[in-house]
Amino acid sequence: MQKIYLKYPEITELKANIVSRRVQDDNTQIILDRTIFMPKSYGFLKDYGNISDLEIISVEEKRDNIIHTVKGRPKKSEVILKLNPENRIKNLAYNTAFIIFKIVFTSFYQAKYLKLTIDEERSVIKITDFFDVFDKLLIENQINFIIEKALKIENHQGITNIPPLGEVINNEICYENSSKVRGFKIVDTESFGNDLEIEFIAGRDII
Repeated sequence: MQKIYLKYPEITELKANIVSRRVQDDNTQIILDRTIFMPKSYGFLKDYGNISDLEIISVEEKRDNIIHTVKGRPKKSEVILKLNPENRIKNLAYNTAFIIFKIVFTSFYQAKYLKLTIDEERSVIKITDFFDVFDKLLIENQINFIIEKALKIENHQGITNIPPLGEVINNEICYENSSKVRGFKIVDTESFGNDLEIEFIAGRDII
């Protein structure tokens, strides 16, 4: 199976062929020869839409295959994949911003764990075991400088690299150029003991 979303995450519509299907009551589990739908990620907005107008219930990865479960039964072996473009663009912008944030943040501070959560209301970076004083303007300005520089972003086998800045572990989709993030703005920060939460906006939400 070709996981198109890994190399070309901005593709929102694509033709594919069903290589295997399994009917369960009113739903069908489908394996395709290629897919633009990424498996569910708890920190991201759900961006899958439909397969030949059949609503997608879930997308899961099992044994290196992507299992698509849809409502109903596909009538043909050749199908059209369509995802939610607004949510895909937001997932791309915010995760790419998070990647840049991690590279910048770890060059100034030490922290045990950084996690991104995106939902309809807000997007938050959670930092565990943070013992320093956070300089909001420093980090914000550094990230926007990188965005404006339009640096190339390389993503390969779970590692994302922005030469010459460095690399981070990343198993999610991201842009191939920093300029596509458009901008980064910290909306609020809040401390919970030794943990720090940073609410931010990026991408189209900046405009």
